Amino acid sequence: ITTSSGSGNITIGSGVTLNSNTPAFRATEGDQSLSNSAATKLTFNTVDFDTDSAFSTSTYRFTIPTGKAGKYYFETYLEIPGIDDGEYGQIYLRVNDTTSYNVVRVYMSGTNQIFRQVCSSILNLNVGDFVEAYAYQNSGGSQTAVSIYFSGFRIGA
Repeated sequence: ITTSSGSGNITIGSGVTLNSNTPAFRATEGDQSLSNSAATKLTFNTVDFDTDSAFSTSTYRFTIPTGKAGKYYFETYLEIPGIDDGEYGQIYLRVNDTTSYNVVRVYMSGTNQIFRQVCSSILNLNVGDFVEAYAYQNSGGSQTAVSIYFSGFRIGA
């Protein structure tokens, strides 16, 4: 840190905590099949970054690490082609396999539409809590979700 005069340094003393927005992660997946009229946990096998090794590519969840409880921002995105008039796509976040947050449902009009949606939420989480991304569609048959990602970072205590 440089002083306002442009010279010299400022020393930060003990007891000062700087937030660096970690842990943070971003995971992606190419395509994923979504069954008709069934909630599907989204799978992410490619991790772009994971500062605290808190995202698992075997359970597809982000778990709050020891000492990192607090407020987090999460975001997930997908596209579901092949949704027709009156049908819908849905995307949401789920915490501890029980509570769903920011459920985004969009009914389509017209034939062969593409459901494109971002779902985001700020959550206050404890150590050991975990967050997963889910999708749903009711087109009458399986559909393939594309351009999928899941990311998040700690905002602060």
